[in-house]
Amino acid sequence: MSLRDFLLLLFFLDLGARLEFGSLGTQLAEALVFFLFVLIGNPLIAMVIMAILGYRKRTGFLAGLTVAQISEFSLILAARGLHLGHIDAATVSLITLVGIIMISALTSV
Repeated sequence: MSLRDFLLLLFFLDLGARLEFGSLGTQLAEALVFFLFVLIGNPLIAMVIMAILGYRKRTGFLAGLTVAQISEFSLILAARGLHLGHIDAATVSLITLVGIIMISALTSV
């Protein structure tokens, strides 16, 4: 456990060191739209897919709730995409900003 926690700490320190804080203010409107899509759009999409597959509404709703967030894995994928050259640093900053908003909003509820 302690090695895993240490490596996670190193990852987030590296990710934070690469953030472009100058562009975070200009990306606030985009981040809010992306936040609303993740919070509302992802659960709706999951509920529709679950309904098509024949699951009950309650099951679809519960599955939708589990995807209504951006997790650390999203940040890992974004960092990997940056490393491979598939996305730019501004996109990683946008994803990270949405993650910060998401974590702040959902932990205060």
